[in-house]
Amino acid sequence: MTHENRTRTHPHRQFRSHAQQTENGVEYWLACDPQHLLGYSDWRNFTAVISKARTACEVSNHAISDHFVDVTKMVDLACQAAIPSTGDN
Repeated sequence: MTHENRTRTHPHRQFRSHAQQTENGVEYWLACDPQHLLGYSDWRNFTAVISKARTACEVSNHAISDHFVDVTKMVDLACQAAIPSTGDN
């Protein structure tokens, strides 16, 4: 079985392997973590998917804040400063 077939057979394993955890063991993902797993190479296209998912929560009477938290990921620069990431990296 090729790597590609294993990924299609068990995509949840690959997705779960990218989960991060809080100090209390709660799993979470930053939006940029599953972006490539779901086949989106361009961040701008993936943000449209996130927006639709947020709308789906709202329409189905689920609190958006229970599923999405707005965060800014800091990236280090060569000059040892940090700036907010746009998600493109």
